[in-house]
Amino acid sequence: MKEKTIYKTAYRLFNSLAIRYSISLMAALLLLAGCEDFFISEATNVDIPGSEPQLVVYSFISPRDTMIRVKVYRSLPNTMDPRNVPPVNGEAHVHMAKKGEAFTQLSYDENLMAFVINANDFAVEAGNEYTLRVESFMGESVEAECFVPGFEIDTVILADPVQTTYQYEEIKTSFVWEVQPAPSSQVRYFRSGAYISTWGNYENQQQLILMSVMPLSIDTGQEYFTHTDESARVFKGSTWGYLNLGGGSIDYGNFNRIDSVFAYVMQTDYHYYQFHKSVENYYNSDDGFIFSEAVYIYSNIKGGLGVFGGYNQKNYFWTATPEEDK
Repeated sequence: MKEKTIYKTAYRLFNSLAIRYSISLMAALLLLAGCEDFFISEATNVDIPGSEPQLVVYSFISPRDTMIRVKVYRSLPNTMDPRNVPPVNGEAHVHMAKKGEAFTQLSYDENLMAFVINANDFAVEAGNEYTLRVESFMGESVEAECFVPGFEIDTVILADPVQTTYQYEEIKTSFVWEVQPAPSSQVRYFRSGAYISTWGNYENQQQLILMSVMPLSIDTGQEYFTHTDESARVFKGSTWGYLNLGGGSIDYGNFNRIDSVFAYVMQTDYHYYQFHKSVENYYNSDDGFIFSEAVYIYSNIKGGLGVFGGYNQKNYFWTATPEEDK
């Protein structure tokens, strides 16, 4: 087994802010998509005896947003005929406001299937509380509040990626990053992880193109964590590939190479953190163990189900080009 650093700094492919923005945007959508899918699936099969349909509201807001989105569903108890529970679609009034100020109405976008407003028309600012109000055409009404935190991180350190080659030409590439929140006497809430961008030739073309953006598995460190002391949080992520024995280059599945990796660090409010932790506990719970405790999905939607939370985020890039295998 041998270990060596296989990446060197390069700006040939990432000297364009547009490319970085597209990768950040793709990853941001992936970050939110998982829990949104969870909401859709769970809202259509509510297993609560005697439950009635309720509004299910899902929205996270950040100063980084270019567009604010609010998803609104109607829960479907598993004891009811779906034909008797009409979907919400655009049949609701959705309003949002900085706490203490006048409400602004969002409009429904059929393509996104969400109520939206451009950030130029409604700016989300760090350090402020926001109120969300939803009223359906059927008379249902729900409300929620969230807090958008600042970004209190002293340093984020990215270590050089390290490659390990195993007996059967398997390659493990490890990435380590360290997050140091600023000192504070108050409990704060964070999330961190990493994504890889893969590049390859399309239909044997010479030019490499961006193929996909995928989450990096975390081997060490907790994705969601609270911070009350001055200790740094260390994360280690890894990905696997194989050597292309014909040409000696690195082959990751259908991709020519992993060209770039970025770590994201989010500071969140209590609602964002509690919801995601409860979903994480839900997926990790053992339904087959008779003494296992029930897992309740956190909700801060008064009069309904769902979550309205705030966060702030920064991305930290490893821009890299793999060296030839030597």
